[in-house]
Amino acid sequence: MPDPGPVATGAAVGTSTVLIVDDSLVVRHLLKRVIESEPGFRVVGEADDGRRALAEARTLRPDLIVLDLEMPGLSGYRVLDGLRNEGIRSRVVVFANVEPEDRHRTERAVRAAGAALVVKPIGVVDAGEALAE
Repeated sequence: MPDPGPVATGAAVGTSTVLIVDDSLVVRHLLKRVIESEPGFRVVGEADDGRRALAEARTLRPDLIVLDLEMPGLSGYRVLDGLRNEGIRSRVVVFANVEPEDRHRTERAVRAAGAALVVKPIGVVDAGEALAE
């Protein structure tokens, strides 16, 4: 199957726009640094809860959304449902803490929503927040 080429929705050709959604400020900053250090990616927005995530996704129409699952208010699972229900076709990578005993169930749910799962390394949030204090 041929490569469809670069994704562009208002960004420069070859640049994928990214929305970062995580309730941890530390994680959002770490993700932004990592993402923007890679050529071809530009962070265009951030959200700290699910409601803001849907609002930003509607407005920005990013190529990629990096999404946490456990957030106050509206969970990442609900955000995935909302994106699908609203016809927002951004690619989604779920970046979340997952307990080992829940990993298989979480992977199935995330894949059923058309997203990919990346498990946060243990202690990333705790270490980052401790350093921030």
